[in-house]
Amino acid sequence: MKKKNYLKFIVMACVVSIFFLSGGSKKVLAENTDGWVESATNPDLKITSGDYEVHYTYGINTQVGWNSAAVFTGYPNVYLVDKKANKVVQHQFGFFYNGDSSSSSSFLLGLKDSAGAYHVYSSPFSGAKIYTKDGVIKSVVEKTIDGYGKFQYENYLTPVGTDTVNHKYVITNTGNQVMIFRAMKNVDTDLDGNDKVPVYMLGQNEGLYIKSGSYRLNYFMSGSSGPKNFKNFYKPYHSPATDTMNANVYYPYTPEDITGVGDESKGYASDAAVAGTGDTGIYMKWDEVTLQPGESKEFSYDVSLSGNIKSERSYENQTQQSGINYPGDTLAYRMTAKLDSSFGEVSSGTITDTLDKGLSFTSDKVEILDASGTVLRSVPVSDCYDAAKHKLSVPIQKSDVQSENVTIRYFVKADQSLANQTAHNEGIYQIIGAVGEKNITDSLDVPFSQKKSQAVTVSYLDESGNVLPLDDGTANPLILTGEYGAKYETQEKPIKGYILLRTKGDTKGTFTDVAQTVQYVYGKDPNYKGNVITKYIDKDTKTDIVKQTVETKPVGDSYTTQERKIKGYTLVEKPSNATGKVGEGDTVVTYLYVKNPTPQPASNGIVRTYYIDESGKEIATKNQTSGEIGTDYTTIKKNITGYTFKEVQGSASGKYTKGEITVRYSYKKTPSTPTPSSSEGKQSNKHSNNLPQTGEQSKSLLSKVGAVLLIIVALAIGFIYKNKK
Repeated sequence: MKKKNYLKFIVMACVVSIFFLSGGSKKVLAENTDGWVESATNPDLKITSGDYEVHYTYGINTQVGWNSAAVFTGYPNVYLVDKKANKVVQHQFGFFYNGDSSSSSSFLLGLKDSAGAYHVYSSPFSGAKIYTKDGVIKSVVEKTIDGYGKFQYENYLTPVGTDTVNHKYVITNTGNQVMIFRAMKNVDTDLDGNDKVPVYMLGQNEGLYIKSGSYRLNYFMSGSSGPKNFKNFYKPYHSPATDTMNANVYYPYTPEDITGVGDESKGYASDAAVAGTGDTGIYMKWDEVTLQPGESKEFSYDVSLSGNIKSERSYENQTQQSGINYPGDTLAYRMTAKLDSSFGEVSSGTITDTLDKGLSFTSDKVEILDASGTVLRSVPVSDCYDAAKHKLSVPIQKSDVQSENVTIRYFVKADQSLANQTAHNEGIYQIIGAVGEKNITDSLDVPFSQKKSQAVTVSYLDESGNVLPLDDGTANPLILTGEYGAKYETQEKPIKGYILLRTKGDTKGTFTDVAQTVQYVYGKDPNYKGNVITKYIDKDTKTDIVKQTVETKPVGDSYTTQERKIKGYTLVEKPSNATGKVGEGDTVVTYLYVKNPTPQPASNGIVRTYYIDESGKEIATKNQTSGEIGTDYTTIKKNITGYTFKEVQGSASGKYTKGEITVRYSYKKTPSTPTPSSSEGKQSNKHSNNLPQTGEQSKSLLSKVGAVLLIIVALAIGFIYKNKK
């Protein structure tokens, strides 16, 4: 504290002394009868590390050379002692010292008022009685606070081994009013009088520590009744004190003032320093508590003295770099013990890790590494792992310590039980050096996610890769789904006409994040055949036109049939199954024909053509022609000597029709012409008389042809006779 505050605390000390002498509102409980012995002098509890000790006493420890006036309070005074030099290196009183004061070891209560603000009381244990039992020191006091009621406070200091002390506080509501409060414990001045001494993070949210030279006090905040967080806060004292506890009372704090925020999730890394400010420092804090009359609440934490040993642990996913861990991934776990020069030379030790039950080793060796990550040596997992306890214990040798560090590395994977869970490991670092044996603990939580499961596709195929219909009617391919890591199993399916030849893929296994395929490949059953019967049927009579054909082939084979040309028949219906697959039993393919009709003689028409004079008498030979009904006909107009064409009666041309068509060409007689008197007329008549008539012209031509033939025959006979001679 600053010197200007000395007078204030001297006044406070006087007030407290008067309060104690007058009895005040406190009421010391009756003597314990369960083995506790009240101490009126100086009980002393100490923890050791090498050549140093930390003493928790309730008075002045004259054995270590401290010769100031004794102040006997409910708080333990704290000393760091160098045993070799037999002197106090650092010290801190629990309450008063020569006009100065400290709440360095104090356990504070923030009592909540009706407005929701907290009134912080820093000296609830003043005037307590001290008891001892089996090395444990207990202080007990009961007090009444106006407006809050009556409360009993108990403090237990219990040694754990040689270097750790457990601090436990029990608060009981002995009044008849409800009590709402928060508990706090000052950290940063247990070994140093400066309120601004740095406080450091232990790492892994385990707690805090403060240094003193090459040694430190470690405050472990973990545990069900341990502090939940910490905060640095400062407000001036309310002076003079007016509460009935006659202790320091701070101005009311709002919930925001007092709520802790200092944990690693808020950005505090391992070994990060958090400095105290003002007249207060770093306080560990518990969650708000409500006590009904008669109820109690326990608050505890562990403090250990050690050399500056600290742990560092990490893991690395060897399977993927996505930042997400999945069951089945291989993870490399590292555990490092970092030592300082206070240890001197390390002789031996053990690094222990209790593995989560869902982890198993993927390598049969544990590696010891140097600072650069090079493997110094390895230890078989079988030699250092207790599978029943899931505990790995790796022995450390002197040569394993490199640059004051020793590191082990091992490789594990998680099973499906850790999907969407966290693997929790608990580590212990036991190092034996010049200052003795040191033990620190840590833990590591590794989250695992669940991979998205992919389907298994099961297909039933022929040798060409074609999908086959299944006898049971189920879908082909079959799609199987399930949770990642769940088991699947496929089955052979019966298919008529086929036998199983082989399988491809894993017919049983587990679902993974990779799509899987399973194929059952079938071949045709040579003993499973069907008939293809091809028929050629008269559609009208339903009888065979020609003999049917029968072809026997394996079921499932392709078949093709052909239509046939049948004389006197025409195909009218081609079957839909003219081609296809051979089925079980008989497959009937039917071609339908109809008989062609018998051809009938063509019907002809007749055209008769007559040549007549005006009286209807034929004057020339008639003509008669015939032709298929509907075809064209044409008649001829003749030139008849002595007659002149007059008209045609009927159609001179047209189409033949059924029956006869009569066409008449009508002529009129040409009148006789008188003999001309001129020479021209004679000449004309002369020529006219010399011209043969139509009938005469034909006879004259035949006569001439006959004469020529007679001449040719005569010449030929003469020629032959001559050659013979």
